[in-house]
Amino acid sequence: TSLLAQEYVAVLEFEGSGMSKIDARNITDRFSANLQQTRKFKLVERQLLDQILDEQKTQLSGVCASDECAVEVGKLANAQYVIAGSVTKTFGLYGISVRLISVETGEIITHIQENDETDVQKFLSQRVRNAALRMAAEGGGSTTQSFSGGVTVSSGEKGSVVFNLSMSGAA
Repeated sequence: TSLLAQEYVAVLEFEGSGMSKIDARNITDRFSANLQQTRKFKLVERQLLDQILDEQKTQLSGVCASDECAVEVGKLANAQYVIAGSVTKTFGLYGISVRLISVETGEIITHIQENDETDVQKFLSQRVRNAALRMAAEGGGSTTQSFSGGVTVSSGEKGSVVFNLSMSGAA
């Protein structure tokens, strides 16, 4: 595995609509795990973020929804970026919307939305994972990362992702 650069990112608990707080937190955790697997960013520990939010008394629910709040938490966590977002369930339609925000400038670097009219298992295994992969490809500085199994993830200013399969007969 080779890695040229990594930047710290704080993934804030996603705001949930049409679902329980526990479900929204579980989806946040799933997104974070998928993002961590890309090795694009180093993730700030969830316990540190919860501690910062408790100390700042951001909201009674513990969710930091505004971009200004997200930037402040990112500064306190010494992160270069913050990911804030929401997950929704409306009439069987599941959605995830995430923003990568520069802590230095407060600018939204990229905004990704994924939706699916399916069951929650497919939403978690495909749409949430795809949102994390897209975030790694489109967000942050320019890096190239290679992983075992022949998968290469590359990203630049505009963002891109390339998967090279080195197995014969693979499509």
